[in-house]
Amino acid sequence: MLPFGDDRLDRRALKSLRFKWLANYSYAEYLQDFANAIDRGNGGSSELAALPSEDPRAKALNWIKNEDKVEDQDSGSSTFVTEDLPIALALERFVAATVYYSVVGEKSDPDASHELETSFGFLGTDSICNWRSQFFLGIWCNQEKKVEEVTIHNVADLAGTIPSEIALLQDLEKLHISGLTGMSTMPSQLGSLEKLKTLLLRKYSRPHYFSRMS
Repeated sequence: MLPFGDDRLDRRALKSLRFKWLANYSYAEYLQDFANAIDRGNGGSSELAALPSEDPRAKALNWIKNEDKVEDQDSGSSTFVTEDLPIALALERFVAATVYYSVVGEKSDPDASHELETSFGFLGTDSICNWRSQFFLGIWCNQEKKVEEVTIHNVADLAGTIPSEIALLQDLEKLHISGLTGMSTMPSQLGSLEKLKTLLLRKYSRPHYFSRMS
């Protein structure tokens, strides 16, 4: 993790960082672990599935496997949203849910809906490409339906942090998140995002800004 500070980020240092997640996984290994966790893999074990329940990734995985489904009003049956998604897009949906649980942190009222749900549509059954507010803040995707922008501003009660898994969004170009009261560091894994052009992470009024020149 990199500490927050007042200075502009050194983009050369950021670019030189290498990313590791569960058990020092690469992207391909993480994808395989996730596929195993949702029973679409090679039948192998999954470190994601073994995480403690309070971990944001465990919460996101539980949502994907047990709650993220669409009801058919005519038949009364339900279909999980990720069933029809390519595994890479299913992983991005998992990452988006992990971002939600991570930045929100521990809610004072676990049963209360957060603004990211009510105003942005996070954890809704719609495509994550439509998880955004009426002010066009939230998640934006490219033509391949892969996330290219995450922008979260003017949202109350963000008591958590940014998860390392956000670096799994390989097409991410813009990351702007402010108001993270629990944020004192940022994931070094951000250095792996080759397409990232702008990064603005703000804790209270102290911004961390980075612009990658093309």
